[in-house]
Amino acid sequence: MRSNTKILIQVRGPSFLSQGDENAMFAWLGKINCISKVSGVGADICLEIKVNQVDEECMRELLAIFKRYKMKLFILRPIAEKKRYKWLKIKTAYFHKGLWESFAYKQQAATRKQ
Repeated sequence: MRSNTKILIQVRGPSFLSQGDENAMFAWLGKINCISKVSGVGADICLEIKVNQVDEECMRELLAIFKRYKMKLFILRPIAEKKRYKWLKIKTAYFHKGLWESFAYKQQAATRKQ
């Protein structure tokens, strides 16, 4: 039996260059199969992600859209840690530093332990 585990992600949204730019980002998010819900809350974007449906394509799309719109990649780290795709550890990949070496993530994780 497959788990229906969902992760809720809230990330500071980008500064859009036009209404079409904003529409394009939300349309892109809407096409990613592992995302079950997308909403905007003030300047933040909230995503409900079905963890059991995060395949390699979904992970690549999430990384791409976060990078394209300059959203903090470390927010996706809990999903990346669950999936453990080998390519996520490639140190020369465009997403590696933001996903794995982010000072903000380390700081946030340290705060949660206190």
